[in-house]
Amino acid sequence: SASLLFIILTKTGVLKIEHMVYYTYRCGGIHATHPFDSVIKIWHYSVCSLWFILYSLIILWIGNAYRWLKGKITQRIAIQKCD
Repeated sequence: SASLLFIILTKTGVLKIEHMVYYTYRCGGIHATHPFDSVIKIWHYSVCSLWFILYSLIILWIGNAYRWLKGKITQRIAIQKCD
């Protein structure tokens, strides 16, 4: 929500950073960057994190379904052996 507020305030003109250039030091050199670049990176990492969480939950649900199905099958086999 902070990055969304940043974009809204910038686009409405409350924050006047359109002509400002920030410099970052990376990979052995100084590069010009814009404040929106950091917002895009923040959103990229949060979307990736959400994907990994969803992927982990899917793996967990598949494992639970497999254990449940395996338990039902072994229970049915045990009941048939008793008959």
